[in-house]
Amino acid sequence: MSEATQLFHREGTNFSSSYKEVKLKSAPKGSKPKNEIFEAITQLVKYVSYEIGDYLDLYKERKMEANSCIIFFPVIVFDGEMYSAELDKGNLVIKPTKYIFCIIHYKPKYESRRAPFLIEVVSRKYFPKYISLVENRIKKLNKKIEKMTDIKQSLIDALSRSPYG
Repeated sequence: MSEATQLFHREGTNFSSSYKEVKLKSAPKGSKPKNEIFEAITQLVKYVSYEIGDYLDLYKERKMEANSCIIFFPVIVFDGEMYSAELDKGNLVIKPTKYIFCIIHYKPKYESRRAPFLIEVVSRKYFPKYISLVENRIKKLNKKIEKMTDIKQSLIDALSRSPYG
C-alpha cells in the first residue's frame, strides 16, 4: 500500500464505485425523484476540478514552479441512514455504515483522460468524528513533510562539506 493510500485508508474502508440512493418516503405526485447524492458528488467533483485547474493556470501564467501542495478532502454530509452491501459467498450482506468512500472518474480540463476523485459521504452524526480524523491525517502529513525537509537539508549540508562539491 502506498504512503498516500495509507494516509487516507482506515481499517475496514471499502471503496465504492457504485451506490444506490433509496427514498423511504415517496416523492409528491407528478414530481421526479432526485438522486441527491449523485448531484452532490457531481457538483463537488466539478468544484474540486475547477479549483485545481485554477491553481495550475496561476502557476502557468506566472511561469512558477509548483512549490506548494494542495490537498482536498471532499466530503458530503448525508442526513439519513446509510448501508453497505457486499456479496459474501453468494449471499448479500447489508450492514449499517457511517461513511462510504466513492471513487468517481471525471475528465477535468487539465487532464488528457479521466482522473479518479475520492469523495467521502459521511452521516451527519459521524461528521464530528470525521473532522477529527481529517485533522489527525493532516498532522501526520505535516510530520512526514517536516521529516522529508530535514532529510533534504541534511543531504544538502553533507554535499556542501564534500570535497567533491
